[in-house]
Amino acid sequence: MRNYKNMTPVMIETIMFLKTNRLFWNSKLDASAIREAHTDERG
Repeated sequence: MRNYKNMTPVMIETIMFLKTNRLFWNSKLDASAIREAHTDERG
């Protein structure tokens, strides 16, 4: 079980969304989204 007290509301919402919609994503899509987010942060 996760310790939600130490998470931001956005992170909790994201986790709940991903759990609910597990049929629509996989680890490849997840890794791609993380890489893209890091690229966006760097500019």
